[in-house]
Amino acid sequence: MGLLAVISILVLVLQITFVIKSLKSEKEGFLSIADAAQELNNRTLHDGAKKLYISNQLKYWMIYISLVQFVISLVLMVNTLS
Repeated sequence: MGLLAVISILVLVLQITFVIKSLKSEKEGFLSIADAAQELNNRTLHDGAKKLYISNQLKYWMIYISLVQFVISLVLMVNTLS
């Protein structure tokens, strides 16, 4: 594998790491909002936090699907080169 391909893969890994850390922090924030809404007995706020949490989970699934696509692309590329 060429140096450019290795650098490209390392940059992709860094991007994925940052996105996952960001999503994890976002998830914790939504859970905190939901907890505070329950303590305040505010149904509207709790529903909003729940929707944001579901949105966060969908983003995780998009990342997982992208990773699977990336692995499949790598496998196909290696098979094509050999």
